[in-house]
Amino acid sequence: MNALSVSNVTKIFVNGLSALLGGGQTYLLHLFNELPEGEIHVAVPHELKDSIPLHPRLIRVPATFAQRSRLHRFLWENFSLPRYLRAQRIDIYYQPSGMLPWRNIAPTRTAIAFRNMLPFAATESSRFPLGLKRLRYWLLRQALSRDFRRAHLVIFVSHFAKQTIDHLLPRRRGRSAVVYHGLDEGFRRPTPRPPTLSGEYVLYVSILNYYKAQVDVVRSWAMVRARRPTPEKLVLLGPANSSYGRKVRAEVKNLCLDGEVIFIGKVSHRDLPGYYQHAKLNVFASSCENCPNILLEQLAAGRAILASNYQPMPEIATSAALYFDPYRPMELCQLILKTIDDPDQLDTMGREARRRSEDFSWAKTRQETWQALLELG
Repeated sequence: MNALSVSNVTKIFVNGLSALLGGGQTYLLHLFNELPEGEIHVAVPHELKDSIPLHPRLIRVPATFAQRSRLHRFLWENFSLPRYLRAQRIDIYYQPSGMLPWRNIAPTRTAIAFRNMLPFAATESSRFPLGLKRLRYWLLRQALSRDFRRAHLVIFVSHFAKQTIDHLLPRRRGRSAVVYHGLDEGFRRPTPRPPTLSGEYVLYVSILNYYKAQVDVVRSWAMVRARRPTPEKLVLLGPANSSYGRKVRAEVKNLCLDGEVIFIGKVSHRDLPGYYQHAKLNVFASSCENCPNILLEQLAAGRAILASNYQPMPEIATSAALYFDPYRPMELCQLILKTIDDPDQLDTMGREARRRSEDFSWAKTRQETWQALLELG
């Protein structure tokens, strides 16, 4: 494990306890694959304790109490953690989830990352039914806004995200850095076709949820079928928000698309490359993202991409995708009809996507993240 050469900062604490899902855990594992000079103290969930690499400068902090519940984590972060930071003379505290302790932890300098755009996208969060989820997004917005103003550093994962917060919260005391997500090399390696799919298909990978616009994608597919004999199937891959998932299935039934739209639930992350690489077209119709891992994975697959024209999708894919308004089904229909029977265009788009994917790597993400943190010292 090579060390980055930095001299000013000696101790960094990374609080990874909120990394309970795949994306957050992947981020931490890649972050610790290479360390800067000095001591790195880390608290991670039980599931990751055996996956964090062994290194004499990587100090694991026991946090059993904090992992009993969210309340226990709140108490640990506001009482035990500040004492630890003072006792160990930690220079920088980094919270990748974007939430700082409520108690002041000075003189330790603070850094957070911003990954969840929904609390700051009123139009997108309003797509959810009235209830606890919308209340949760409002509360998150208040808490995150407070922390964005307090933090010495906010790491954004797209320029669009930074511009959004700069507009909404222009008076932040800290500095900013833009560091894109990385991309696992496995998504670039050729992978066999998934045995669960036969024939050609158009693929949309994402959780079935209100701002992902699968209902509108299904309507686009019905328009395509009304205009062209379509041997391809539309494949929707991903788990479902229960209420929205029912809406999507009802729309399939209403439009007489049973058998033409295939639902595949959640699959292992390691199996995803095969689905992307053997799709005739990859679609990404989300209207609220920060730096979408799925779009990065689609780029690496080297297949043609039709993507939402909502930012940050054009920022991420640039000229390597064709864009449509996800809530205007005819726009996606027209793009599918324009591309699906043109093998030369599909091939050209696929090569451009693959080239764009080379701009994203976990090594680059790791280097830029550590550098941004170390510059606080």
